[in-house]
Amino acid sequence: MTISSSTNRSDYAGNGSTTAFATGFKFFTNSDLSVILVTDSTGAEAVQVITTNYSVAGAGVSAGGTVTMVVAPATGETLVMIRAQPYTQSLDLVENDGFPSDSVEETLDKTVIMTQQLLDAKERTLRQPGGDTTAIAEMPAKVTRASAFLAFNAAGDPIASAGTDTSVPISAFMATVVDDATAAAARATLGAVIGTDVQAHDAQLADIAAIVPVSGDILYVNGSANIVKLAKGTDTNVLTQASGFPSWAAPATAPLNDILLYQDQATSGTISPTYTTGGWRTVIIDTEVVDTAAIGSLASNQITLPAGSYAFTGFVQTGYASATNARYRARLYNATDAAVIVQGLTQSQPGSGFFSQSLPIIGQFTLAGAKALELQVNTSASTTGSPAAATGEVEIWASIQFRRYA
Repeated sequence: MTISSSTNRSDYAGNGSTTAFATGFKFFTNSDLSVILVTDSTGAEAVQVITTNYSVAGAGVSAGGTVTMVVAPATGETLVMIRAQPYTQSLDLVENDGFPSDSVEETLDKTVIMTQQLLDAKERTLRQPGGDTTAIAEMPAKVTRASAFLAFNAAGDPIASAGTDTSVPISAFMATVVDDATAAAARATLGAVIGTDVQAHDAQLADIAAIVPVSGDILYVNGSANIVKLAKGTDTNVLTQASGFPSWAAPATAPLNDILLYQDQATSGTISPTYTTGGWRTVIIDTEVVDTAAIGSLASNQITLPAGSYAFTGFVQTGYASATNARYRARLYNATDAAVIVQGLTQSQPGSGFFSQSLPIIGQFTLAGAKALELQVNTSASTTGSPAAATGEVEIWASIQFRRYA
């Protein structure tokens, strides 16, 4: 018999019912077949075992035989049958014996079948095109190929390229990126369109990239239109501007606003103090009402204030005199330096009679150091105390308020 067909393998799609499949090629023994069941969706292969998974009939028949599966291949599976002729030669010709034509022909057939198997294997390998003028170099040694990728150098020869043997399949999304023909299309797929989704390149981006950020730093544009940083200041600094650019500075000293209030207070029903003529008389000041900064002190009708600039207002209730055209005046006096600080307005009593006088005084002054101050009055006639309100609250017969502003 001749080998008139080059068919070396056959495959069939499973349908869940068919179990018998024709090989379509000649084989000599039942063991000269390799039967493989392939799962189409994954490509996984399962080599079938004779008698366990299948049986064979038709060995030695020119048209081929039949493989009968124990279980019908399912839909989505493919049955592959491959000829597996052993690469051996068992014919032994004895000298002077008759010519064994059948045995010789069978041996020739096996040789052709082995050649077809080699051809089938060759056609399933990477091959160099016939048009290449030179043969490619050998592959690198196994120790070089380990954990590397097969690649080709500039001469087209195989090399081992750096990489790992970990296989990571491409995702469905990345497949939509890989198939983009241009960089612009790929950026659109990734949602990174320049000018829409991401910032277009700008020279000032290089300025930002060169900055080593520290918590609390501030970025600003300098006179050369470069982005630079202002290092953070201390916790007490304030942000200000110098020569048109931001800078840190110590905070300006806040203006003072210290309030002090002193009064002559008496129990309800107590008449005002009386003042005699003939000189300046010290006004009774016996109560500190307010001292917001705790800077003043009061002793023996004298108010001691520290250095600073002050504004003040005050009044003194002098009582009344029976003299005609009596005159009254108040002043703020520096008892430490024996100097007048501020003189008040002169008040006159019209005609004769009982007129109670309230002497106002207002002004401002600066002390270079701590000084003891007195509120004083001067009358041209001795006074009689003013009647009390007797309302149940304290009677107030003199009051002076200071505000230190510097």
